[in-house]
Amino acid sequence: MVLHVSWKDLPEALDRLGLPRRVWMELSQGRILLTAADPGANCLVRSEVRSAEESVHRALTDLGLEVLSGRWADREEDAARLWVASVAYQSDEARPGLWVDALPYEPTEGEVLLRFHEEMKESGLGLELSLEEFRDAIQPNVVILSPDDLSRFALASDPACS
Repeated sequence: MVLHVSWKDLPEALDRLGLPRRVWMELSQGRILLTAADPGANCLVRSEVRSAEESVHRALTDLGLEVLSGRWADREEDAARLWVASVAYQSDEARPGLWVDALPYEPTEGEVLLRFHEEMKESGLGLELSLEEFRDAIQPNVVILSPDDLSRFALASDPACS
């Protein structure tokens, strides 16, 4: 269960719920995300604020909270944290090719190329080339988008946020 509160109401919410006066703070897309949780009670308290990190940290400690670096997330939020990896490449067609994958962790460029190479080999399109030969033949451009990148793009294209 997730309770969203104003960041200034966080101490009162923690006290009312019987949670320790401990908050995790993470900077994300120009906003500060504040979370506190009791996993045993399936309780997550969450707040966001747009302000200077130092001033929020100081204000929370002045209110008697212990402030740590990090964040709690519920299962849905964790499931939504995907990295999108893509490879633009020189194809046999008149236009370039594009391969896209999504992963629940941050991949390296090498790992993305290896996954792409393996998929092409499995589908019979890799022509039994080594990874190095494959890379040289397709002249890949690897792009990896983090969950924060994806959110930033979504916010930038949302007319309500303009």
